[in-house]
Amino acid sequence: MCGFSAFIQSLSYQKISDSNFYNKSSYFLEKRGPDAFGTHSLKTKHHHLGFYHSRLSIIDISNDGIQPMISKDKSLTIIFNGEIYNYREIRQELTLLGCQFFSHTDTEVLLNSWQVWGPSCLDKLNGMFSFAITDNVNKKIWLVRDRCGIKPLFWHSPDSKSFFYSSSSLLLHKIFCSSINLEFCAFGLSRKIFETDSSSSPYNDIHSVPPGSFLCIDFKNEDLTFKLSNWYDLKTKIVQNSIEYQSSELSDIFDQCVYLLSNSIDLRLRSDVKICTSLSGGLDSSLISSFVALSNNKLDVFTYGDPYDPDSEAFIASNTAKSLDAILHSVSFPARFDQLFDLYTSTLTNQESPFISLSILAQSLVFQKMKQSSYKVALGGQGADEVFAGYRKYFIAYLRESLDNRDYKNLLACFISLFKMLAAQSKYSSAYFQTLPKYFATKGNQALILKLPTQLHDPISVNNSLQIMQCKDITSLSLPTLLRYEDRNSMGHSIESRLPFLDYRLLEFGLSLDSSLKISNGYSKYILRKAFSSHIPSKIRRTRSKRGFNTDTRLVRQGIGSVLRQIILSTPRSTYSHIVSPDYERYLSDEYIGSSSTALEEAMMLAWYCHTSLI
Repeated sequence: MCGFSAFIQSLSYQKISDSNFYNKSSYFLEKRGPDAFGTHSLKTKHHHLGFYHSRLSIIDISNDGIQPMISKDKSLTIIFNGEIYNYREIRQELTLLGCQFFSHTDTEVLLNSWQVWGPSCLDKLNGMFSFAITDNVNKKIWLVRDRCGIKPLFWHSPDSKSFFYSSSSLLLHKIFCSSINLEFCAFGLSRKIFETDSSSSPYNDIHSVPPGSFLCIDFKNEDLTFKLSNWYDLKTKIVQNSIEYQSSELSDIFDQCVYLLSNSIDLRLRSDVKICTSLSGGLDSSLISSFVALSNNKLDVFTYGDPYDPDSEAFIASNTAKSLDAILHSVSFPARFDQLFDLYTSTLTNQESPFISLSILAQSLVFQKMKQSSYKVALGGQGADEVFAGYRKYFIAYLRESLDNRDYKNLLACFISLFKMLAAQSKYSSAYFQTLPKYFATKGNQALILKLPTQLHDPISVNNSLQIMQCKDITSLSLPTLLRYEDRNSMGHSIESRLPFLDYRLLEFGLSLDSSLKISNGYSKYILRKAFSSHIPSKIRRTRSKRGFNTDTRLVRQGIGSVLRQIILSTPRSTYSHIVSPDYERYLSDEYIGSSSTALEEAMMLAWYCHTSLI
């Protein structure tokens, strides 16, 4: 797990010097890889190329893993961020083909894979990754991103003769003084999601390589050309698998589920440093922790909240930890203003993109505690809700699907499931109303603080089948933003967060299943509850309610409101006067942001804008 940046510039004109580029890269990428740093440069007939890499040492922590890494014949240069979990199996295959290795890193395996198979090697990779391969013989650069977009990759091309790319959008934004993308901000406020399957970013003219895609840059001539292509298509995989599972026995499907998840976890336990888990107290993280505990003498698990408060996630996590004989570490928001201010501003910097939920701060605290406990690798449950239908809205989709298919046998079961779920979730009914704007073609709530471009989007359809809705959530409407939160918070504390539920095999399996195996008897993620009944406490397995980190607006009066005002009002008004309403200060009071979700979200957006403008 690392950070990288690179450029290709015309020999006739350089927009930025090597030293300036490397210095800025070091500043913005150090947290992503504090263990080692490397640079490399080369020249061609028309261009000068420079590479920077910061390393978080996880696999083969010796100096053999320092990047940029160059092939033996000097034809290829790689800079790589992420992990290839099945690198041992691929290495064995390459060894049989005559490849020799000087290290035990997955980076060298990836480099040799590309040299032997080219882009077709991507289908062999099981992992999370973004990387750049420079082919100095064929004069091409390949920018590649993993299937789900777990790892980030951004680029900027100021003219036809230069190209810059990095795992940090903020780095590129600061180098080129690009403006903040107000359309991106307005969309996020309106839909509560920011990243999608597009190439947009929080900064104008800074682009993202979409998940499951690669960008190929040709530098044979002085004028660069580039082409974006998809190398992974989730929908096609689902169609293929659905046909197979329709004729499978139920017992075989359950066995396959157990094998895929257990093998996914086993692969993600490959590490030369110690491993912990994040534990929310829910089904997903409890299931992962139970498997990891089998291979650890004494597993450390980390959570947010008060383990003695029955309404806190930490209370449930505490009971789970006891059942696993694991050591629980819980965190909560600091009481001192200076510590709360540092938490908020550091999270703003680490995220590089807006966030409008206080739960992102809680997640940052958890990763901070892991780092303080000398961990570098953590396993978490992100992705299970999308893969196995864990969200409340999926009940509606399943109901609609049964109606459209005139599947009256399932229809009554759907109504019963929906009723039982709503009864169990009644305590958290406010969460429903906060997400309603996503499902209706409206302008959303009336703006109080900000004057951003008006957003009137098509609603997120609940008329789709459950499978289609899951696929949209994974590719565009839910997971990309959640993965950004996870990656930036974890790497902001030099923690590699591994996500077993996003193993591509498990992902394709879950989406290919019949809906009745995902929602039944009022339970979401039904197949996980049945297939792993012996692995998790029955209380968690039988719980129908769903909660995230419990970060309510009482935190506003406990210091968050003061932090937001400090960030905003200490920024020169000329920096943001063009995007705020005339009486915006009125809505920054604790009274407003503590009682109005609109005011809180807009205040958090404005705080990000102010902070980012002054970094």
